[in-house]
Amino acid sequence: MKRHITLVSLLTITVMVVGLTIGWAQVYLGQSAARARAGMTNLLGTRATGMGGASVAAPEPGAALYWNPAALARERGFRLSGSLGGSAEGLSAAEDLRDVVDIIDDAQTAVDIGIEDFFTIRDIIIRNDGETIRGEAGLLGGLQYNNFALGYWVMAGGDAGVNHTQIGSTDERVDWDATAAGQASAGVGYGHSLSEQLAVGVTVRQLWVGSGFSVGSAEARGIDEEARILVDAAYGEINDGAEYDDTITVDLGLLYSPDERVHYGLVGRNLTNPSFTGVPAFEDLDLSVDLGYAYTWDDGSIFAIDCHNVTEANGKNSSIAVGLGAMLGRDVQIRTGYGAGSPVLGLGLSMGSFDLDIASALRWEDRVAISGSIVF
Repeated sequence: MKRHITLVSLLTITVMVVGLTIGWAQVYLGQSAARARAGMTNLLGTRATGMGGASVAAPEPGAALYWNPAALARERGFRLSGSLGGSAEGLSAAEDLRDVVDIIDDAQTAVDIGIEDFFTIRDIIIRNDGETIRGEAGLLGGLQYNNFALGYWVMAGGDAGVNHTQIGSTDERVDWDATAAGQASAGVGYGHSLSEQLAVGVTVRQLWVGSGFSVGSAEARGIDEEARILVDAAYGEINDGAEYDDTITVDLGLLYSPDERVHYGLVGRNLTNPSFTGVPAFEDLDLSVDLGYAYTWDDGSIFAIDCHNVTEANGKNSSIAVGLGAMLGRDVQIRTGYGAGSPVLGLGLSMGSFDLDIASALRWEDRVAISGSIVF
């Protein structure tokens, strides 16, 4: 059990996508269980984000370790890359709840709180009653050399809810809760061409998973609303906790290109069906399969369509992602796509040995990402 996994870490850090860069090992700053179990593909890799998550058959350089390790067979030279993506809803409510946590000060058992503190808490909860509070983030990075790669990725997020209850005419209760789960991986990948048309790749990775919760309440009895005093007393408490575990697993990728323009991709994730102890959201992870098709033009423009999680593993339905990238000259690509329930736009800039990519949904809170890579 690890302390201080409160609303501050589960929401303020997660929702605002702050603190994920401190290390892929802190995976308990994670997302909702089903999403984390099956993966959060639309936030890993900025070009993929800008194309709605369609990247299995033509992964961007620097992201092949995750999207399809078979693509490593066609890479040459050194490449250092990193990307960060996220989505959020209810940022102001998350900030408000941080103030509630500060007032109660992480009490593990009920403690007395002053009348003004209770009214402050109550006002915050009422203001945010029914507000959707959620956050997700994806972090990916690594180093490639020819058909070898070292890298890591994190899929993280969380959600919370608040509630205000009137108990009779003079008593009130406010409650809030936050839940989270996530996964992170660090590993090595290798791609090999079996022929001019067919390539195979494998990723062996250490996988960390975790889940956490924070539940709090404040109750007041004998409220005199006009005088803003309590006849009886007010109490507040917060309980929280987190569990995490790790193991080794394997991903396998295939890439078939009958000609220079047409590409078919397949990725099987978690071939070892890893299981975990003491992490409710991750008792085990079943094999999931992604399929992809891509068509590329001579100028570098691309159309791609994926079917993610066709096996509907780990409590998540299969989904379709589709994207289009059109070149404007030699160094600029504009992108658009649809996936995870919303349209997205993206832009890629090639500046010599440095590539910069950005992507966003029509509402940036729904999805936003940025990445860079250096070739040397």
